[in-house]
Amino acid sequence: MTEARIGLPTQLGLLAALSLADGLATHILVAAGISAELNPFMAPYVRSGLPAIVAAKLAAWTAVAIGLILLQKRGLEAQSRALARAAIWLYALLGTWHSVLLTAAATLPHPV
Repeated sequence: MTEARIGLPTQLGLLAALSLADGLATHILVAAGISAELNPFMAPYVRSGLPAIVAAKLAAWTAVAIGLILLQKRGLEAQSRALARAAIWLYALLGTWHSVLLTAAATLPHPV
């Protein structure tokens, strides 16, 4: 039995969705004063608001997608898939951390 493989276009779509979810969660956490943006590249965009976050995420992931597609076109399909898979796992871990922070913020008592 062969392993089912998810193609690069599907992986890139998943990465884009995870990246936008990361941006939204970051915006919520920072706006609520629960967290701060530690990524020096993203910090100015986070301070500028959600539209700036989305624009920065789209620009960055467009560049990443182009790079992965170029790797694939040069015959390095396994490497491009591996890089995309690693990024998906990293975003999944980051999404889990955001979920923990959002859940804690929603369930902990707030000072009046």
